[in-house]
Amino acid sequence: MSDSPPPGVDVVFAPWTPEQVDALNFWQGLGAEPPMYHDDPVVGRLVLIATREGWVAHHPGPVVRIWAPRFMLAARPSLPSTPAVAERKEGFAVALLSP
Repeated sequence: MSDSPPPGVDVVFAPWTPEQVDALNFWQGLGAEPPMYHDDPVVGRLVLIATREGWVAHHPGPVVRIWAPRFMLAARPSLPSTPAVAERKEGFAVALLSP
């Protein structure tokens, strides 16, 4: 595994707590472009799944990444009735939820 975070991005490294795993997977499923993915030479782009040990492309499977952007550990926002809108932040997609 030779993947490293982009320069200047505030990251956290695995192992992650169960609460952190839950938060990371929550952000992955918000409906905006998933910020964490793995390019597989055979299958193509795969959305990653957070585990305590790091990100995997399928579960169970080998860990392909051990870092995540710190913003993904933020507390879950309350989801309004309006859809999320994607915006780029520090090279990653994040969801902006309207009030």
